[in-house]
Amino acid sequence: MFDNQTLNLAMSSASLAISLALLLIHLKNRKTQLRTYFLSRETYRSSSAVLDYISSEQQDENVLLKIILFNPGSIAVIIRSFTLYRKVESRFLLLRALGFTEWKQVQGVQWWPISDPSCKEQKHLADEYHSLYVDSHRDIHVLLPGYIDRNEYKFELKTNQGCYSTESTIAATTIYFSHAFRQWFHEK
Repeated sequence: MFDNQTLNLAMSSASLAISLALLLIHLKNRKTQLRTYFLSRETYRSSSAVLDYISSEQQDENVLLKIILFNPGSIAVIIRSFTLYRKVESRFLLLRALGFTEWKQVQGVQWWPISDPSCKEQKHLADEYHSLYVDSHRDIHVLLPGYIDRNEYKFELKTNQGCYSTESTIAATTIYFSHAFRQWFHEK
């Protein structure tokens, strides 16, 4: 009834139709997967914690800094450590001549999270260990030896969900609300 050539042509046509249908399904799934990825990425970015510098106050021979950690996500954050860096000229002569700088860790810094923002008394782990758990926001006091200067500082806070940092000068005792905000994300 059908010769061999007609049967091969029918099989090839059916195979081509199935391949085209699978290709269209794949392209449709790719769009769905890309949209899902972008939605997940935006949800992650909008729910990640934010560290911000609030104010500084000179106390005898120390500077009391106030920073805050906002946690807009639904998962609480546990503060693990805090490090303060100061921007200094590069230690290499050629890089220093070109104006390059580097971050150097500041020694002698003490920090403590607080539940009462008006309290300026230094706390220890036994006093404020429950403040390491951040549900929505947490004020953090930092005691820096020395005087208020015009250097740029980098505040780095490590938590169970990653590392958060912000850079600022501490020269101003009053900080105004910013006029513009820009945030950069580096894809891995």
